[in-house]
Amino acid sequence: MQVVVGRELEGEEFVPIRIQKKNAADEDVRTFLKLIEGLKDIHTKNLADSVMQISISENEGLYNRLLQEDPGMCKALRELMNDQIEKEKSEAVREAVSSTASATQEDIARKMIEKKKPFEEIFEFTSVPIDRLKELSSMLAGTTSAQG
Repeated sequence: MQVVVGRELEGEEFVPIRIQKKNAADEDVRTFLKLIEGLKDIHTKNLADSVMQISISENEGLYNRLLQEDPGMCKALRELMNDQIEKEKSEAVREAVSSTASATQEDIARKMIEKKKPFEEIFEFTSVPIDRLKELSSMLAGTTSAQG
């Protein structure tokens, strides 16, 4: 078995290893950001992104301080993580649309339940599962009896 001590690895080629440990050096982080600036290859960008995620989780305070001191670093980080940011934005939009559509379908189902439409017909129009329609019906029956 061989043990490698990160702080003993010298040279620019070992910067990605050194920044993944707690208490990484400011200069190593800056050097890494310069090394990855303008990466085009998606595989290489993903590897750099993985290294950055580890480094940030191990050195959050350092990154916060460096970002305040050097606004240009924000641009480098944003550029590196742009694909991930866009992916997360797309997922959030997709979830919001799905949630809204689901809520709308349940609103329609509630109205159809109130009009005493059969569950099968409601399911056919809304795609709300029969079990959920029964829950909604029970909730509406509880609300109606509480109001009456």
